[in-house]
Amino acid sequence: MKTTMGNRISILCTALVLFCITCFYSHAENTFAASKRILFISSYAYSWASVPFQIEGITQELGDGYILNYEFMDTKNTAYSEGYAEFYDLLKYKLGKRKPYDAVITGDDAALNFIMLYRQELFPRTPIIFEGIDNIENAVAAAKDPFITGIIERVDYKVNLELAHALIPDAKRLVFIVDDSENGIGIQKQLRSNAALFSAYDEEYIDAADYTKDDFCRKISSFDNSCIVFCISMSRNAESSIYTEEERYEILRRNSRVPMFRISSSGVGSGVPLGGYIVDHKASGRIAGQTVKDVLGGKDISSIPVNMNTPYQYYFDYSIIKKYNLDERKIPSEAVFINKSASFLEKHYHRIITSAFILIFLLMILILINLIRSRKRYAKINRKLDAKNRELEKASAYKTDFLSNMSHEIRTPMNAIIGMTKLAEDVSYNPEVLSYLKEIDSSSKYLLGVLNDVLDVSRIESGKFRLNMEWVYPSAIFWPCIHMMESSMQEKNITFIHPDTEKVTDIQFFVDELRMKQILMNLLNNAWKFTPHGGTVTMSVRNITHDDETAVDQIIVSDTGCGMSSDFLARIFTPFEQERNAYSGCVQGTGLGLALVKKIVTEMGGTINVTSTLGKGSTFTVTIPYEYRIKKYEEEPKENIREQRKYSDLAGAKILLADDHPLNRTIAKKLLEKLGIAVTEAENGRTAVETFRAAAPGTFNAILMDIRMPEMDGLTAARTIRGSDVPEAKTVPIIAMTANAFEEDVKHSLAAGMNAHLSKPIDPEQLYETLAEHIVK
Repeated sequence: MKTTMGNRISILCTALVLFCITCFYSHAENTFAASKRILFISSYAYSWASVPFQIEGITQELGDGYILNYEFMDTKNTAYSEGYAEFYDLLKYKLGKRKPYDAVITGDDAALNFIMLYRQELFPRTPIIFEGIDNIENAVAAAKDPFITGIIERVDYKVNLELAHALIPDAKRLVFIVDDSENGIGIQKQLRSNAALFSAYDEEYIDAADYTKDDFCRKISSFDNSCIVFCISMSRNAESSIYTEEERYEILRRNSRVPMFRISSSGVGSGVPLGGYIVDHKASGRIAGQTVKDVLGGKDISSIPVNMNTPYQYYFDYSIIKKYNLDERKIPSEAVFINKSASFLEKHYHRIITSAFILIFLLMILILINLIRSRKRYAKINRKLDAKNRELEKASAYKTDFLSNMSHEIRTPMNAIIGMTKLAEDVSYNPEVLSYLKEIDSSSKYLLGVLNDVLDVSRIESGKFRLNMEWVYPSAIFWPCIHMMESSMQEKNITFIHPDTEKVTDIQFFVDELRMKQILMNLLNNAWKFTPHGGTVTMSVRNITHDDETAVDQIIVSDTGCGMSSDFLARIFTPFEQERNAYSGCVQGTGLGLALVKKIVTEMGGTINVTSTLGKGSTFTVTIPYEYRIKKYEEEPKENIREQRKYSDLAGAKILLADDHPLNRTIAKKLLEKLGIAVTEAENGRTAVETFRAAAPGTFNAILMDIRMPEMDGLTAARTIRGSDVPEAKTVPIIAMTANAFEEDVKHSLAAGMNAHLSKPIDPEQLYETLAEHIVK
């Protein structure tokens, strides 16, 4: 009973499977039968570079519902008898065994010529669409048949010649390598119809079919830098031997001493042809595919004219550009390059951008948390100031250590963010990516400004702030600040008035130039931030009193901005204080700028006062005492822009780079290698010492040394190197490149025997300038 039941179940399952298979194949057969069948006849083999692009374009455009079959005449490697008899016999045999095609697409001249000979016999009343036709006369004649139309291949020799002239500006000769193949004849007709374009050159046609192989090789080797060479086609030689595709490019590789331009993608990438403004074969294929769809969709083919709008693209072999040292800046940015390896940043820039945004977000949270904590700590200390002087001193010391550590910990990732962003901007040509990178760079600089403000406030409060007094003309203070703010004012359509502040005088002030600029920039930037579009910002200077050597001036900055309440004015110079009112909106800031201005002005022996009306604006008045002298005015630049130096003398230098952070080493190495500097890496101070000792005398021209590293810190490593018995140990430049940015850190570096101190984030220009000053090659 059980066996009988099992047999029944087995029979039922088998029947169900057979039913499903039958339904599937029936559906597949119906789908296949419903598809339109298209035949693509190519003049060449599939290995010919343009053919896969043509097929890809056709296939993409046709999509579902069409079946595309291929036949390849391979005329580049085959010598047919008259009338292509062999190909005709093969195709006729195949067509006799198959269902008729709904349409035929021909690629290039030979395939169209074949169709014109045998269309009535092989494809009667079948729509024929041609593409890639160089012989325009033949194409126009073929299109007179009511069942034939297509797209021609008209090369833009004007653009190609302009490109060639830009890359080889001293060329006097224009050489075209051609042959007597079908497409070669068509191209020659196009060339001769463009003779007027070539009139500025000595024009020469080299027909490969007129030369033996040896003679052709000698002719190719005679070309020099006075020639612009277009390699059009070279199918056969004077002995009637057909060159294989490998032979063609082997001949060119072995004998050519100049780059060769192409009007087709064929051969670009084989080691000789450079490329050019070539026909976009993929786009041509799409046009042909669309024409097929239009015709089979019911459009009368006789109403479709021959398409004369040939699509183009810039297409180049990057290795040939480098081989002949061509200026790639002369090549349009939209060009397609092959054989160009992606750089580190091109491979990883998505990760860099993502990581940078995450780091910035985390850093802003970290800074915010610590600013809040610091504010609470300061308030608590102020409340107990009178009773706990010792606790205040301990808290101040703790704060200094904390800020020093925070400065180091924040500057290290900031160095990675700013450095990687700069490197990414150098290699990215995508406008959208560049806009993202500029936003990262702007946010990074804002964070760095916040960090520097915090450190300045800390230095003043700890008594470690020092003024750097020097004689300076007023214009050297006011001009840079005015010009740095003008563009920002213009963006908000703010009227910026600064009477007499750019006036040239023979008076010099004895002041701290950097801190005076810091005061002005904070006040002007504050006025700009809180002044709405269309408002006014005014900066003026007036003398209050003076004698023969000293004077007192007032700097007045006023705006028509949001103003402040009387309650807030009482605490405006307190660190981290900001007022949010109905007029101010969402203005970015930390509340440190005015507090810092107050402290600097006080250190200078001056005062700062403010008057304000909520909703109408504010006026800041800075009163500064100073010494002055009369000295004939010497012309100074209006903008403090350093002339960009050339550091070609650094090329070939060898640097030992010691840093425990892999990403920091990568950034520094990339920046140095841009100038041709060779870099040897060390992951800590001990490795750096061992590498220096083990190297042959004169190996390293300088050492870049991080300070905080495991196993051996940078200061100890510097002292160890200076104390070693290596011949150049006492003289090799050692430069600190560290996130330790306090004045004490600079002193510690110099005391350890280092020659200079660079604070992270690293400014590439400052790095190059420091190396140029100290390096010994």
